[in-house]
Amino acid sequence: MSSINGVIPKDGALNEWVGISEEWRMMVNRYARVHEGEENAFDYGERPCLGLWSAAAWRSGFIGLEEFKHVKQREESQHTGRCDLWLCNETSRKNYYVEAKHAVLQPRLMSLVEIIAPLINKAMHDSQSTAGEASDVKNVGLLFLSIRNPSSEKATDRELHDVMARLKEVQSELGCDLMTWTFPSEARGGSEASNTVGVVMLAKVLKNRN
Repeated sequence: MSSINGVIPKDGALNEWVGISEEWRMMVNRYARVHEGEENAFDYGERPCLGLWSAAAWRSGFIGLEEFKHVKQREESQHTGRCDLWLCNETSRKNYYVEAKHAVLQPRLMSLVEIIAPLINKAMHDSQSTAGEASDVKNVGLLFLSIRNPSSEKATDRELHDVMARLKEVQSELGCDLMTWTFPSEARGGSEASNTVGVVMLAKVLKNRN
C-alpha cells in the first residue's frame, strides 16, 4: 500500500504554488511515517495545517509570516486584526494574503459542494478584508479538509480515488485555482487513534485582484 498524492492547478493563477504543494505533501507524509499512522498532522485543525504549508513555502523559494497583526477593512471601517499568512515569492516578488479554514470531511455525504462552498467562501471573505485596498497582492482562501476513512478497515486505492474524483468535480464547480492532496500510506486506516486517512487542500484566488 503506497501513498496517494496529487496536485491540480487551474488557469495559472497559483502555478508557483505547485512547488509548495510538493514540499507540503512530503512533510505530511514524513509526520505520518514517524508516528506510524497513529496520529497525523492534519488531525489537529487549522493552525498545524497552515504551519506546515508555511514551512513548505519557505522550502520552495518563498518567505512568509503567520498570525501577524494587520489592519482589516470592512466596508467603510478599519480595525486591527490578524492575517493567517502572508507569502512572497523571492523570485517573482508576488505577494499573497492568505486566510485558512479547516474541516473534517465525511466523504460518504451526498453533496460535498454544499458543505465545502461556504467554508472556502468564508476563507476568501476573510482574505479580502485583510488586504483592504491593496492592489499588489493576491487574496487567497485556503481550505484544509481532513478526510475521514470511507471504510471500516484500511482505505483501498479504489475508495480513495473515488473520493478524489468527487473532489475534482467540486474543484471545477467552485472554480478553485489549486487542489493538492495526500493520503500517506501509514495513515490509510487501521489505527485506533486516528480515523482520518489523508488531507486535501483547496485554494481559490479572489478574482477582482491582480
